[in-house]
Amino acid sequence: MSLKVNLRLLEKESIQLDGDVPASELAPDFQDELMRLAHPVEYELTVERQSEAVLVTGSLRTHVECECARCLKGFLLPVQVDDFSLLAPLEGEEAIPVDGDFADLTPAVREDILLALPTNPLC
Repeated sequence: MSLKVNLRLLEKESIQLDGDVPASELAPDFQDELMRLAHPVEYELTVERQSEAVLVTGSLRTHVECECARCLKGFLLPVQVDDFSLLAPLEGEEAIPVDGDFADLTPAVREDILLALPTNPLC
């Protein structure tokens, strides 16, 4: 289930989103020799409508199954993005995907989670 928000509901007030996205849906093509996204990404987000954009703030959390780059011992790495913030335009080159009345926030969440992963995980 992707992370979508109804733009019509945002016209009146901000929306609180709490839940999780399965890792298999968030980043199905993620491949790394030392890391596996096997746990869902939990989110707590506030979504507000700006004139021609959507402002999203909140936090993201998950665990990544890793092998240490030094000793190859397996361990579970907590990944947390406490200050997730996104000002996503609804039109133009940088626009988030919009299907009818729904804006898909999944690509932005995927990007921030992947950027929070270490280059070489160490136990």
